Order: sequence, then C-alpha cells, then structure tokens
Amino acid sequence: MKVFPNLKSTTDKKNILKILTDIQSGVNSSQRNISFKLGISAGLANSYIKRCVSKGWVKIRSVPKKRYIYYLTPKGFIEKSKLTAEYLSSSFSLYRNMRNECNQILSNCKKKGIKKIYLYGQSELAEVLILTAKELNINFGGIYISATNKKEFFGLEICNYLPVKKIDKIILCDMKNSFKSLDFLKRNLDKEKIIIPKILNI
Repeated sequence: MKVFPNLKSTTDKKNILKILTDIQSGVNSSQRNISFKLGISAGLANSYIKRCVSKGWVKIRSVPKKRYIYYLTPKGFIEKSKLTAEYLSSSFSLYRNMRNECNQILSNCKKKGIKKIYLYGQSELAEVLILTAKELNINFGGIYISATNKKEFFGLEICNYLPVKKIDKIILCDMKNSFKSLDFLKRNLDKEKIIIPKILNI
C-alpha cells in the first residue's frame, strides 16, 4: 500500500512529513508556526493540516485566546514512520543516481583532456560534483554563485562574476531555478561549453 496515495507531488509528501515531525516535537505546533517553519502561506499550511486531520493522523485541541494546537494520533505516528522510510529510500536512490551521473560527466571531461571546468549554482548536485572530482583528481576552476558574500563553497573558490574567457566547460548545478540559470548561461556562453546533467530534467 502506498503512503499518502492522494499526494501527487514530492513537495506535498515532504511538507506533510515536516508537519507531522513538527507536531510530534510538541514545540509551538500552531498553524502559524508550522507555516513559518515550512516557508508556506498560512492557507496552504491549513490545507495540509486539514488533510492530516481527515486522515486521522492529527487531532486538534483548543487552547486559550482562540488558538489551536495539534498532536499526533497513534495512526499519525505510524504514517510518519512510513513516510520517513519512503523519503529516505527515495533520497538514497536520488543520491546514487546523482553520484553515477557526476562520475560519468567528470570522467568524460577527463578523457577529453578538459581542464578548465566550472560549476554554476549552489546545490546538492554541486556538492556531489565536488566530492566526485576529488576522487577523480579533478580540480574545478571555481563555482559561480550569485548574491553571496562567501569566498568558498566546499573548499571551492566562489566567483561573483562569470569568467567567460577561462571556461572550457561549465556544469549547470542550479536545482531551484534551472531554466532561468540555463537561459543566463546560453546568453553568455557557447552552448557547446554548457553541460546540463540529466538529473535536472530540463
């Protein structure tokens, strides 16, 4: 039996898991605090909470000043455990796929003798690429990250501008705004210099 059969997106599943985990902690589990911690609107948080209540995972209790607090039911504890296991399983699978693709990308660059490789965007993908590069004895030229005061990212120098003339290849690592970042790269570099990992699905 699938966990959360009515939840179609990974985002929904993650948010539900965060809500159940937050409620289980028992620390200020109000709708307002839940929406703040998840970074979503109060209305969307309310929608998730109602779904949890309708499934019998969460119960509501009234407290003074017309406020409500939430707590997990025994059924809620079971569902949270199932969703946690599902999330960890999918995360490990994603990580394995990411590692394999990073290894393939960098191995191909090494075979072709490409030296000046840069990364674009801060993400888990960039972290995995940096770790994989160390295993293959590959040194990146740097990583482009916009709007940051940091000098390094996982030991790699951060470029606050795109060093166009130095780049032989640049690997797109932005997982949040992939299309926007790709458009920026295409406007500033030859398409042949841009590597787009398949895991980004663009």
